[in-house]
Amino acid sequence: MFSTETNRYYDQNSTRRKLDKKSAKFFDVTVDELKKWFGLIILMGIIKKPRMDDY
Repeated sequence: MFSTETNRYYDQNSTRRKLDKKSAKFFDVTVDELKKWFGLIILMGIIKKPRMDDY
């Protein structure tokens, strides 16, 4: 459900965003990608690193 709604939200709001050369191109989000992202967010709350690049 999260991936479906994320992709739908982008489709509904993509015309409002200003695209430039620095913007990354959007690709549909998959369930596996969201699981990895949520897992990383949880681990970042548990394991503290001094810099973002360390994650």
